[in-house]
Amino acid sequence: MLKRKVILSFIAYAAVAMSACRDRGAEVEQALIRTVKQGAGTVFWMSDLAPFEWERMYVIQPYTAPENINRKLGFEWARASISGIQNTDTIRLLLFVKEKEVVAEVEYKVWNGFFEGDGGTGYSIEEAKFVVEEEEERGEKALIIKRVP
Repeated sequence: MLKRKVILSFIAYAAVAMSACRDRGAEVEQALIRTVKQGAGTVFWMSDLAPFEWERMYVIQPYTAPENINRKLGFEWARASISGIQNTDTIRLLLFVKEKEVVAEVEYKVWNGFFEGDGGTGYSIEEAKFVVEEEEERGEKALIIKRVP
C-alpha cells in the first residue's frame, strides 16, 4: 500500500511539474513575441522575459535528433523524443534549465523571429542578452534574434 502511494505521489508531482513547465513556456513565448514585434534594434535580457529560476538557456535548431538534444543538455530530458523539433523547420525549441532539469520549454515559431544558434553550449543568465535585427532575403524581410556579445 505504501509503495502504491509513493508511486501515485510521484506521478502527481511529475504531472504538476510538466504543467508548470508548459505554462512558463507559454508565458515566455508571449513575452518574447511582444518584445520582438517592437522591431529591429530592440535589445532585451531573456531573464526579464523568463522571470523564474534558471541557469542556462538552450536554442535547439530544426531537425535536431533527441540524442543530440540530450547530449547538448548534458542529461536525459524525457520530452526530447516527443518535442517535434526533429521533424520541423518552423520552430526553434528554447529550453530553460536549472540543475539538470528543464524548467520551461518554448516552441518559438520562426514567423515570430529567427533565433540564431547558441554554439552548442547554451547561454547563462548573464550571457542571455539579445538584439532583434532585420534582414532581407529574396525580397522578404525577416526578424533575426541574435545574442549581444
